[in-house]
Amino acid sequence: VGEELFARTKQRLPIVNMGMGNNGNGRWLKLLEREVEQHEPKLVVFQVCGNDYNDNINENLYRYTESGDLIENAVPGISRLRRIHSFTESVPLLSSSYLFCYLKQVAMNSSQGGGGGDPAPSKPLPDEARLWSPAEELTFALIEEALTVTTSRGWPTLVLSVVSSPRQNDELAARCKKHGVDLVLIPYGSERPDLYYKVDHHWNKAGHQYVAQ
Repeated sequence: VGEELFARTKQRLPIVNMGMGNNGNGRWLKLLEREVEQHEPKLVVFQVCGNDYNDNINENLYRYTESGDLIENAVPGISRLRRIHSFTESVPLLSSSYLFCYLKQVAMNSSQGGGGGDPAPSKPLPDEARLWSPAEELTFALIEEALTVTTSRGWPTLVLSVVSSPRQNDELAARCKKHGVDLVLIPYGSERPDLYYKVDHHWNKAGHQYVAQ
């Protein structure tokens, strides 16, 4: 599939970007159920980020039960953070202002105790001790359901993993392999600092080009 798409890059390919900052993977399922099919996708790309695990708990769109069921919750109201985000996006040039983005990142780093970066190295655990946190269980269940939807509908799928721990990546790889889906691991900032901004640890221009290729 990848070779076929690359061969067609000389043509104009329609891209639908449904990404949104500051949320988790539960939104994937709602988009797959309600909006994606109308686009008749030739390829679906899922991006899993290291902060998705906690975001899925905080967003509370779904919950994962002890019996292994994924339950959809009522959609909560719009948060104050999301309202502020929508306002800044509506003001021309504000969201792309370097000073605004710099101050925003400083505030986020202060409230979160750090600027992201690489995950802490995980120690290998014996099989009987490989217990997942509630956030990880929920995230893996959401990803599993999303892959089930796309592959059952015959939509070629690709998963990108960004700043998940090695242990989490192993689990993602197993889930992808089960569905015949490729997993692409994006290098950490410590491996390729040239791909990231020094301040906020997001991809710079070179990083976006690397991931696209």
